[in-house]
Amino acid sequence: MEELYHITMAYAAALLTAILPQVTEVADRLDLPIERPITVEQVQKFIPDVTGQMAGSLFLTNNAWFHFSKQGFVDSFRAPKNWFAIQELDDIPFYYGKSTLTTNEIIEFALETVSKSGYPITTLNNPPKMEGPLDLENGEHVPYCSVEWYHGNEKGTWTEPEVSVTIDTQNKRLAGIGFKEYSDSALPKKPVKIDIKADTRAYFLQRTRGTTTNSPTRKTENYVKMTPAYSDALLNLILPRISTFARKLGVEWEEPLKPDDVKSFWPCLAPGQNGGELELKNGYRFTFDPAGYVSSFTAPEWLGNQWSGEEPLRYLGKPTMTTNEIYSLARETLLRLGFPPEITHAAEEPDLDWAYWSRGTIEYSDGEIPHCWLGWSGDSSAPSTWLGINAKDKKVEYLQIITAPEDGEKLGTPLKVDLPLESLFIRMTPDYSNALLSVILPRISEFADRLELPFESPLSTNQIQRFQPSHVRGEVAGRLELTNHFWFEFDKAGYVSSFRSPDNYFFAEADHSLFPVWTPEKMRSQSGFFGKTRMTINEIIALARETIRKLDRNAEKLQIDKTPELQGPYTLPGGVHLPYCRVECKLNSSKEPSEQDSFSHIEINTEKCEVVGFYLQLSGENVEKMANPLKIDLEPMEPMEPQIPQMGADF
Repeated sequence: MEELYHITMAYAAALLTAILPQVTEVADRLDLPIERPITVEQVQKFIPDVTGQMAGSLFLTNNAWFHFSKQGFVDSFRAPKNWFAIQELDDIPFYYGKSTLTTNEIIEFALETVSKSGYPITTLNNPPKMEGPLDLENGEHVPYCSVEWYHGNEKGTWTEPEVSVTIDTQNKRLAGIGFKEYSDSALPKKPVKIDIKADTRAYFLQRTRGTTTNSPTRKTENYVKMTPAYSDALLNLILPRISTFARKLGVEWEEPLKPDDVKSFWPCLAPGQNGGELELKNGYRFTFDPAGYVSSFTAPEWLGNQWSGEEPLRYLGKPTMTTNEIYSLARETLLRLGFPPEITHAAEEPDLDWAYWSRGTIEYSDGEIPHCWLGWSGDSSAPSTWLGINAKDKKVEYLQIITAPEDGEKLGTPLKVDLPLESLFIRMTPDYSNALLSVILPRISEFADRLELPFESPLSTNQIQRFQPSHVRGEVAGRLELTNHFWFEFDKAGYVSSFRSPDNYFFAEADHSLFPVWTPEKMRSQSGFFGKTRMTINEIIALARETIRKLDRNAEKLQIDKTPELQGPYTLPGGVHLPYCRVECKLNSSKEPSEQDSFSHIEINTEKCEVVGFYLQLSGENVEKMANPLKIDLEPMEPMEPQIPQMGADF
C-alpha cells in the first residue's frame, strides 16, 4: 500500500500552479471552448494526489474537469456536459437530441482528436469499440458516443482502454478524452516539480495528535505485554503443529521445525489467544489460529506474493491439469489437512479465477499463467475458503480458511502456555494521571525557559487545558495543551520531543480527510497566517541552530553546522505570502523521515522572528544514549478483568 501524504494549502497551490500550463496546452491542442491561458482564478477546486505524486484533478468554474497524471501528462478531460458522466437521473432529458454524424464520421472525428492531443494514431492497430449513440425505451435519442481502442488480448481480463474519446454527435463536439495512465504511454510527458515538500500523513498525524499513541482503544485495551519468554514458549508449542500441517500438505523439508528455522514470529497480543503469524527462513508463511489450527499457508513461489511485476515471465507456462483435476486436488488437500466439507463448503461448486498479469501495454495473459484461485463461500457473503494452485506443477501453494467462531472450535485444540501474562495497558486513574503530570511539568517548564516562550513559567496545573498521559505500563510520558494553546509532548525517554505554538502555519490545516481539496475559500480562511518575511536565509538558519544549542540536544550529533534543508517561506498565487519556514537538521541523508533517522525540525515565523514549533526524532541508538526516563512512586491500578475475545477472531 502506498503511503499517504497530508496536503497543505501551500503544497496544493504550488502543485496547481505547476500543472496549469500543461492543462492550458491541452485546451489549445483540442481547441476547447475555455478562456486561455487557464489561471488559478478559473479553478473551482483542485484535488491533489495524496500519495505524494505530482498529480491531481481540477474542476474549472465552468465545470470542465481535467486530470494530470503522475507520469507527466493530462490523461483525462471531461466537458461540463457528458452523457457518460451523468450523475442525476433528473438530468437525463437535457441530453435528448438527434445525431448528425455517421459511424465513419464519428471514428474520423475521434482519430482527429487523438492526433491533436499528440498521441500517434498509427499505434491504434485494433478496431475501436463503440458505445452509443443511444435509443432509449421511451423513444428518445441520446446523441453521445464513446469510442475506445484497446491493446493486446483482453480475453478473461478486465482491461482499461488505451484511448477513449466521448463525442457529442449532435454538435460534433468533444465531450471527453482519456488515456491509459502508464509510463509507456505514447503521449509526450512533462513531469512537474515543485519546491514544497509534503509531510507524510503518518508524520503529520504524529505531530498533530502526538507520538504517545498508546492509549488503549476498544480494540487494544485487552492487549498483553508480550515478554520474550512467553513468545518463545508459544512459538515452541506452535512449531510442532506447523510441522504436522506441512507433512500432511506434502511440503518437503527437514522436520521437525526448530526455532532456528523461523525468520520472524508475531504472536497475538490478546490474552488467552495463543496464536500468531510466522515466516520461516525458507520463505513459507503460516498463520496459527488461537482456536488451535493452521488457518493460512503461503509457499514462497506462489504467484500472489509477487506484486511488483518485475519478473512476470518466470510464471508463464501451460497448465497440466483439467478443471476437474484442479477441483479434486483442492478437495483432497482440504480433507487431508482435516478441514471437513461442512466447514469449508468444498463439496459445492467453487469459484475459479485464473491469474493474469499486465504491466504497461503488454498483456502477459497471452502466454498463460498456470496459477488459479478456488474459493468457497457457502452462505457467507465473503469466501470462507481459498486455495491457490499451481496447475503446471500440480501443487497447492496457498490456503486460507475463514470460519465462524463455532466452526473454528471444531478444527483444533487451543494451546496453553504455563507462564503469567501482564496487561500492556494500565487503568488510568486521576491520582496516577496527576502523579505523571507532576513529574513531567518541571521538564516542560525547563524546556519553555530555554526557548523563552511567551508564558509564565514554571507551569502550574491551572495553565493546563488538557493532559493525555500514556497508558503503557512503565511509561512516564504524555502530551498536554495549555490554556494559551501551546502544545507539548513529553517522550517516554525523558525529554520534550515536540512543541508547537498556536501561531504555526504547519498545523493550521489539521484536515485529516484522505482527499484534501484546494479551493479559493480555503486560501482565504488561512488569511490570519499571511504576512511578510523579515529574515534572510542566513538569519533563519542561525535562529534554528541557536534553538538546538539552547536545548542542548546533541547539536554535534545532528550536524547543525551543515547546511540544513528549508521548507518555506511560501508565496502563493496572487502574491499571497506565508512567512513560515521549517528548518530540518538531520544526521543522515535519507529523503523521507524514518525510524532509523535522527533529525530535528525547527519552525519559524519569519515575520516575528520567533520559533513557533520544534520536533526531535532520534534513532533507537541515539535514544539509548540520551535516555533519562522519569519514574513515579505511585503504583498503577490494575486494569479491569479482560474480556477474552472469541476464538477465530482477527488479530
